[in-house]
Amino acid sequence: MYRRKKTNDACPDKTKYKNLSRALRRTKKSLGNAQQQVTQMKEQNSALSEEALEAKIQSLPKKQQLAVRTCFRAARRKSLKGMTYDDEWVVECLLMGMRSPKLYEHLRKQSIMIRPGRSYLQKYLQRFKGGFGLNSKVFAALSEKTKSMDTFSRHEGLLLDEIKLSEHLNVKAAGYIEGFVDLGDYTNSNYKGVLADHGMVVLFQPYTGSWTQILGVFASKGNVQTATLAKIIVECTVLAERAGLYVDSVTCDGASWNHSMWRIFGIHGSAIHLRSSTKHPVDPKRQLFFVSDFPHLLKNVRNGFLSKGYLTPFGHVHRGIIETAWESDHVQ
Repeated sequence: MYRRKKTNDACPDKTKYKNLSRALRRTKKSLGNAQQQVTQMKEQNSALSEEALEAKIQSLPKKQQLAVRTCFRAARRKSLKGMTYDDEWVVECLLMGMRSPKLYEHLRKQSIMIRPGRSYLQKYLQRFKGGFGLNSKVFAALSEKTKSMDTFSRHEGLLLDEIKLSEHLNVKAAGYIEGFVDLGDYTNSNYKGVLADHGMVVLFQPYTGSWTQILGVFASKGNVQTATLAKIIVECTVLAERAGLYVDSVTCDGASWNHSMWRIFGIHGSAIHLRSSTKHPVDPKRQLFFVSDFPHLLKNVRNGFLSKGYLTPFGHVHRGIIETAWESDHVQ
């Protein structure tokens, strides 16, 4: 008698189960290997010395170094609240915030870059107390800046300019009053309590590049005296040279007190002889040149022509001739 062979319907399920079991074992094995690799990497990173990490960071550009160091410092903290930042990084953040406030906030809130908030930046700015005279912190900052500049980019000139101001007193939030004569260390005791009506700025401008830096601001009664002006120029030159810069020229307008200052340094000119430079106060092998602002010369020519005119070999040239010609054309 023939019997029908029984079929095992559970075989496909068992085969499927075995395949899943093998896949699971392989996955667990791969996961175990990955965890072991992560553990080894953590041990290697913890064993990595600060000197080796610093050497790797040094290979990056300077501004990227600031960003990377800030990120590492933030990673060691549970929260960014109360975190202090490097002064140079804060200055970079201020510049970025000035160029694009919206982009700055986006990068900060999304933690794309570690940047201080507005309150931190405001407190940082309050540390800088404005004042008259020469600020030593400015020259200290320039000294740091010149460390990453080549020699050619450090050659520059000083620019001096004065402006007439109206007498005014201003009470600052700190409680002190501004508006009096203040020439820094060069303030004479005779000017104590005298209101200032002139301001003078000493500006540093390199021959290459588009950046400038104010070195000193002075408030005076009338123009700054010639002797005091010469001392300010010498001190600015010496301090700028100590900061790593090269001061090659001093540029100012053609005002009478500036002409007197030129004579102190031996600068003069005539149809026979011209001297436009003097021995450099820091490096005797170099010369310090004095330059008159050309646009100011044109302005003086214009003002002289409109007021009195000029005597030339061909006669007196004045604006009356032009006015007569204009009236004649207008009548016709």
